[in-house]
Amino acid sequence: MVRTAEALEVIYLHGLGSSPESVKAKLVSSWCQERGLALTAPTLSIPSFERLSVDAVVSHVVSLVEHSSVRRSVVLVGSSFGGFAAIHAFDRLNEAQRARVKGVMLMAPVFYPWHTTRGLLTPEIERVWQAQGFFPLTESASGKEVLVHYRFLEELRRYSSDVVSLTTPTLIVHGTRDETVSHEQSVEFTTKQGHPRLVLLEDDHQLVAHPERLRVLFDEFVQLTG
Repeated sequence: MVRTAEALEVIYLHGLGSSPESVKAKLVSSWCQERGLALTAPTLSIPSFERLSVDAVVSHVVSLVEHSSVRRSVVLVGSSFGGFAAIHAFDRLNEAQRARVKGVMLMAPVFYPWHTTRGLLTPEIERVWQAQGFFPLTESASGKEVLVHYRFLEELRRYSSDVVSLTTPTLIVHGTRDETVSHEQSVEFTTKQGHPRLVLLEDDHQLVAHPERLRVLFDEFVQLTG
């Protein structure tokens, strides 16, 4: 049986340059509203998109878990870069905080930004980014290009998804037609971790081709964590 609003809080973490108003965020919001689940959907452009800090984002997610109502357990739902933030925030939690996180659901997540064959960041992009001190990335809410500083990459370099230990039920959903983040990242991560459940869909990065299938997966996962 799905938990009540008093017992479970879903924390939704959006992708890079996205927002709590994205398509996936609205899907998760509607699922939670229909089921009476509490939802927290913060902005992850911290302190701003131009000055984006991986350290600040991960610390913020840790703080959200720490300050969630003591009556509630938590499920982290991360999309794309939000998935990266979710697993690294979980890795930073202490034992008591980890016990409150009953599950992690990742949608088209980034695990390996610099992967030699399946990554997002190439040596050439990094060289240009470092030389200029910034790089233009699109902010989806406004559709505008924003100059994001190089310190973002310097911080990102310090994180390795291979050292993360996810000691909680984990569901990964990825589209096989994802041209933004290759689904092979999720295949590799799942193989190394061992226990996460990986569901591959005929879909792209937005994961909107099969909304009912996603809804069922969410329902099953919430029940699993209950």
